[in-house]
Order: sequence, then C-alpha cells, then structure tokens
Amino acid sequence: MPAGPSEILVLADEDADPKLIAADMVSKLSMGADSVSGLINYFGETYFRSSQLFAKNVASAERGPIVTSALSDYGFIITCEARMKWLAWQCLCA
Repeated sequence: MPAGPSEILVLADEDADPKLIAADMVSKLSMGADSVSGLINYFGETYFRSSQLFAKNVASAERGPIVTSALSDYGFIITCEARMKWLAWQCLCA
C-alpha cells in the first residue's frame, strides 16, 4: 500500500476512542474513490461503537458515496476476537 495523504491503517484496541476511529476512516476515505483505508479492530465495545459511528458518519458525509466506493474497492475492516490474532495482524501490516 503506497503511503500518502489518502491512506490510513487504524489499529484499535478496547481503549481506542470510537469517535476518532470513525472520523479518521471517513476523512481518509473521502479523499477519493481510490483511497486506501484499513481498520484492524479488537472485538468488543469499541468495535460496536466505532461501527455505529462509522455508518452514521458515512450517511451524513457530503462525500458519502465516495467513502462507500473507496471502502468497497480499496478498504478493509478486520475484527479479531482474540488479542493474539489482533497482535499478529499488526505485525503482518508493519
């Protein structure tokens, strides 16, 4: 994945702020339909809350269709139920 202003990888555990997760993902994905964004999330309350806020932010975003297209074509969200798997994904992406 090339580094640039429209690419982001968010690594979120149970202490992450769901509002910031959702805002970061939407802001980067709204840069263009070819924006690359990923979220590696640890299953729990943060997962549920950030998912709700992400959906809400996309629905209300001026560039919502671009966000949806970019996530569908170049984005990913990985949710891990076990902490060791979450850590393994981090190592793989580093």
